[in-house]
Amino acid sequence: MKKALLWINLVVLGLLIFSGCSSKKSDPPPTPSTKGHTVKFTVTVIGSVAASNAGLINLGFGGGDATNPQNSTIWKLNSVVQNNESNLVFNATTFPQGKTTTITIESVVPIFEPVAGLTFGNVSGFTPYTISFKAEIDGQVKTDDENISITAANEYIHTYSYQ
Repeated sequence: MKKALLWINLVVLGLLIFSGCSSKKSDPPPTPSTKGHTVKFTVTVIGSVAASNAGLINLGFGGGDATNPQNSTIWKLNSVVQNNESNLVFNATTFPQGKTTTITIESVVPIFEPVAGLTFGNVSGFTPYTISFKAEIDGQVKTDDENISITAANEYIHTYSYQ
């Protein structure tokens, strides 16, 4: 199971990282089909996440500036603008052991095709922990998963795309 989770994490993160890359530098920027979305993602982890769980917890958030595809400064992390970052990734080290940690990711520009990829796993022998994930798109709650217990038998693997 641990190998399967690792492969799933690698595939999701690879898709997020390479989704904004063009194979040719001479290609014109794509024309967005929408005016973009305001986005806010909130992730909370409660409990003891073992440091050795780093390979079992992987989060990725991506998208593109709907008005200027060349702009890669599109996110704020906990109210701090993340310069030149169109994709944000996190692992277990983002969530210190024994401490409730919340990260908030918000768009600073209208986002074209925002994506959130989340993998929370655990193994037997490690203390269970609890997660919550909320996605607000254009001010409306689209995903609100609260108080999900992550054990060796219960994982949380989702990729959300908001068109």
